[in-house]
Amino acid sequence: MQGDFFVKRWIVEDPFINAGVREYEAGDPLRSVNWNASARAQTMQVNKKDFAADYRLMIYVNFDYDEDIRLPVNETDLIEKAISYAASIANYTTSKGIPTGFGCNGYLYVPGETKDVRKKSVRIEPRTGKIHFNQILKTMAKLKIDRSMPFHQFLKEDLDHNQTKTDYLFISAFSSVKIEKNVRLLQRKGNTVDYLWMTEVNRAIGAERGTL
Repeated sequence: MQGDFFVKRWIVEDPFINAGVREYEAGDPLRSVNWNASARAQTMQVNKKDFAADYRLMIYVNFDYDEDIRLPVNETDLIEKAISYAASIANYTTSKGIPTGFGCNGYLYVPGETKDVRKKSVRIEPRTGKIHFNQILKTMAKLKIDRSMPFHQFLKEDLDHNQTKTDYLFISAFSSVKIEKNVRLLQRKGNTVDYLWMTEVNRAIGAERGTL
């Protein structure tokens, strides 16, 4: 951690680098953050656009690597890396006074709990401060690298709770038609959705779709 915002390994060409980003300044709306440009520069970068509102940030790690939840999560190293990215981002944003939350479609390890118990997804509501960040870290440390539900179902929980005025950052190596459908529904409710892709293939697809 030690103040690192993004991991050096994740560096890709971002068209926004040469077409309208600048360094984050106090008071900049959270909605203007360009996460991929920030990853490249390893400091917070914002798009040169004006936004009317400063929302809150929810960082979601997608544990899906396919649509079949019955299959085990084989890419454990990738998921652990995604969690470390989420921790680094949360450390930075909470220290800057940006209300930040965390969630994933994994679940918490509970000693002695049987496999028959329905696993609950993980969500920590956005707040700021060191105490809140430490709560996020403690929760991450208890995560079981397994899925409680598919990611599209996890997003549906937010839709069912009529989540609004939230900036979502999905750290993910997988997407699907069902996920993208729920992303569009979240956007229609006044939320923004951005991706931090974990694989080169997904980053290329994201560039084509404009979801960098």
